[in-house]
Amino acid sequence: MTRSACLSHMLLANCGLLLASRSLKKMEEMEDSLYDEELVERLPR
Repeated sequence: MTRSACLSHMLLANCGLLLASRSLKKMEEMEDSLYDEELVERLPR
């Protein structure tokens, strides 16, 4: 593997880890947020 290919691979891996970390934090925020049960019941299904 060439040096530039190795650097590209490392950059892609780091970006993937960053995106995964942000997504996990967002999911945790959504799980922790409270919602209005009456509003949810009025929404069309």
